[in-house]
Amino acid sequence: MISRQLTNWLITKKVIAMEEKEIYEYGIFQLLMNAIDTFSILTLALLFHEVPATCCYLIAFCMLRKYAGGYHAKTVLGCYFITLASALCMMIMIKIKDIPLMVQLIVWLISSVVIILFVPMQNMNKKLDEVEELVYRNRAIITWTIEAITMAVMYGLKFTKCFEGILIGHICVAVSILVEMIYSQSIKRKGD
Repeated sequence: MISRQLTNWLITKKVIAMEEKEIYEYGIFQLLMNAIDTFSILTLALLFHEVPATCCYLIAFCMLRKYAGGYHAKTVLGCYFITLASALCMMIMIKIKDIPLMVQLIVWLISSVVIILFVPMQNMNKKLDEVEELVYRNRAIITWTIEAITMAVMYGLKFTKCFEGILIGHICVAVSILVEMIYSQSIKRKGD
């Protein structure tokens, strides 16, 4: 595993202490996975000729998802393919020119209600205490607000692709929240 080899190299060079090995190995692994995800998505964006929309989508989705929570795949490979499929769906939706603005806004409003009502959506692997829950909720609402204002400005400036990228980013966060709600409920029912 590359992250283990890099961490061991850092230890031999005395850049980090042996006691910090697990933390650095995990951090390097996450950094590499994020780089692979981003590279893959941007490659798709180039193929679809949707780089601006994809960049806006990635920024909006990642910034909001960080605090909003939602579904997390059980495996790294599962996460990779879900992330790639979400980005691919976003690009296909942007390519469809027939979706009226009113329909886009209605779906966005429904997504926004889900986000505002249910953030942060905890995952079984990431439980939050009361203070963390309040902090994450506030940060998610602030992030959503800034992105909603940015989305409106993009529309006003006629940057339609960027507007749509942010809009779809919000929809994907809301879907992730709903999927986690359904998934966690099904796990609870199985446990009863």
